[in-house]
Amino acid sequence: MAKYKLIKEFPNSPDLGTITEFPLGNSWDEYWELVKEEELNIPLGTKFQTNKGIGTIYTVSEILRNRIGITWEKDSRGKSGQTTYTLKDVNEYFKNGTSIEYKELVLKAGDIVILVKHRTGSSYESKIGEIGTIKAGHYKDLLRINRHINNKSGNWYVEDVRLATKEEIIKSQEVKINGYILEMNNGLAEFGCQSFTKSELQAYKKLLRDPINAKLNIGSTIINTELLDKIIARF
Repeated sequence: MAKYKLIKEFPNSPDLGTITEFPLGNSWDEYWELVKEEELNIPLGTKFQTNKGIGTIYTVSEILRNRIGITWEKDSRGKSGQTTYTLKDVNEYFKNGTSIEYKELVLKAGDIVILVKHRTGSSYESKIGEIGTIKAGHYKDLLRINRHINNKSGNWYVEDVRLATKEEIIKSQEVKINGYILEMNNGLAEFGCQSFTKSELQAYKKLLRDPINAKLNIGSTIINTELLDKIIARF
């Protein structure tokens, strides 16, 4: 049923801004404005996951007045369930990326993926947002990964990754020092007018480790072993 909002007061009228399904008074279109109700921006049956990582798959199951029914088959504890959210909240979650539409993907060797969930142990010195390429062969639910950050191997769980976007891949490949992007020329790593050999970078890396634990800055950029690994991997 349509709803109306009071936009102009009249004798014995309700408070300005009152919303009702039954507007009062004569010439009601002068005093009342039709309220345009928000619509669900995604179709019923849409499956989605949250941006906290791949795992539980949720379904937008039904509309219950101004609330949206959400169901799931198995969560991290292996339990199914259901809940409701306001229509406004559901639309906002999809708009700001809190909820991401789920599309079943078959990952294969050569695919570039991004880590979206962190675990302790295993090869999980890796951080959320790290990019890697899937290598041939896998161990049940583990993927063999070539980590772009240091060109080393690691194992990431299938449910902890998704395909990386083109923008994410480009960003992961970009290395900057003091605002200058890395360029490789004639066996040198160049940042603006500064250039470094592979052996120089390896020497800097040695200084940053135990037992010296030196600190190194170039301009406004803090140089750490992770950054040096990314540069050395380009040689």
